[in-house]
Amino acid sequence: MNFIDNAVYYTNEGTVTVRLSHDGTDVIFEVIDSGIGVPKAAQKSLFTKFYRADNARHVRPDGTGLGIYLAKRVLDDHHAQLIFKSVEGKGSTFGFRFPLKIPPFH
Repeated sequence: MNFIDNAVYYTNEGTVTVRLSHDGTDVIFEVIDSGIGVPKAAQKSLFTKFYRADNARHVRPDGTGLGIYLAKRVLDDHHAQLIFKSVEGKGSTFGFRFPLKIPPFH
């Protein structure tokens, strides 16, 4: 839900597409938007606790910087691979690849 909510919040004009598919090995969930995008310099810090890119703070000053951090933690805990691509001013893709077969815990 966080990826969808963020796409809607940060896409004033354009589109938000939610896609669910599988490739036989993984379930693939992607949220693709044509919103504000994440500046290149902010991308390396984006998934850290309380971090928010400058352009996101201007659009939505009330955010905490926790949603995307927690989403990443949940993905890590479930052996899912994060999908993230973004170009400032052109949009972003957030999502994950979730293995259909979970590896055993060690």
